[in-house]
Amino acid sequence: MTEWCELPLEHDISDFGGAMRTARIIAQDLELTGANSWSAWTGVNNYSLREDGTKWSDGLLAMSDGGAEVEVCQRYYALAHYSKFIPAGSVRIRASQDIRDVTFEKDDEGNYINGSRSFDISAWKTPEGKLVLVIVNEGNDRNFVVSELGKFRSEVWQSTADAPLENIHSGISLPLVKCPSQSITTIVYS
Repeated sequence: MTEWCELPLEHDISDFGGAMRTARIIAQDLELTGANSWSAWTGVNNYSLREDGTKWSDGLLAMSDGGAEVEVCQRYYALAHYSKFIPAGSVRIRASQDIRDVTFEKDDEGNYINGSRSFDISAWKTPEGKLVLVIVNEGNDRNFVVSELGKFRSEVWQSTADAPLENIHSGISLPLVKCPSQSITTIVYS
């Protein structure tokens, strides 16, 4: 998949909703369409300043006119959950908890419309033999039980609106990983 950007823009550069949308698109492109790479259309560009003081940009980084000020857009953290932990040459593998919550609304005639998934899980084996899980949770708070990996070491990285790309665990694998609502969680097993 190449050259994606959030258009029309629905999230200013500080809105974590932009990260959640980007993470969902990346997950679905890699997992459902079998894309073997993913890239953003715009790495850095000028932001536009709205009357309410919010800054808008479709890039991963946004800068003021002339480049004196550079800010990280929230969608950057979504891409980082994949690019930082899943190197070239990694192979997608099936996660045993390959679960999907799918909700639909019905129109007046009883037809299902507006289907949405509340979370995506993808698993990867890296060329170095590490196992990487990426969980995009747009639904309610969830606890994921990870079985048969207790003897491994793990690092858990999580992004939320309050704490982007934070390392929340490093050590012996956790039997349970908490994924709050509106979060992106990456678990690296080695």
